[in-house]
Amino acid sequence: MIVYKNNVTHPTKAWLFVEDTKENILNDLENYTLDPRFENYGNFVFNPTFKNEQQKQNWINEYNENCICIFGNFFDYSHAFYVITDEQNFINELKTAIRKNQNTEKYKNAKLELLEV
Repeated sequence: MIVYKNNVTHPTKAWLFVEDTKENILNDLENYTLDPRFENYGNFVFNPTFKNEQQKQNWINEYNENCICIFGNFFDYSHAFYVITDEQNFINELKTAIRKNQNTEKYKNAKLELLEV
């Protein structure tokens, strides 16, 4: 199961929103710098936590207990992505691309810039 929770701007028609895709996210991870602030919210890939048993049960009913969240945005480009999935290959592919982005000099500089504010 892969659920894209956000819509994004159409690549050639800025006034049109379309469903997000793996390809959109991977392309932007390759070409734009992630916003380091999202490290504070699960570091882009995380298992959800719940305030109570009812929230957990609602999650399991809507998705399943093996689903994780992959979400974030970019530092200097607007593409908020939010994916819920239990497909391990998909998780690994996005996680690898995210960690690669985090290891770039641009990401490290963005992080330093945020610390200066």
